Amino acid sequence: MDIEFEQRLQTVTNSISVLKDLTARRELTTMLNTVLQAYTEVSREAVECRRLHRPTVRYIELTAKSEEMLVELEKYITFGLLIYG
Repeated sequence: MDIEFEQRLQTVTNSISVLKDLTARRELTTMLNTVLQAYTEVSREAVECRRLHRPTVRYIELTAKSEEMLVELEKYITFGLLIYG
């Protein structure tokens, strides 16, 4: 993955901590943990890609999946910030 993804993760983490509603914060933190697990899988597969000197199909799929998960989480955070401030 790239630095942009890590920066977005940091922004998401900061946005979650700002929420006042504890239930929303807990649920979004659970979703964030799922995204972090997907990011870990991408990192592990990146090692395999470096070994083979080419991106694997699994790496491409995991990257797309983790990006999609992060976009969805960002949408939920925006919604949470609008409702719960």
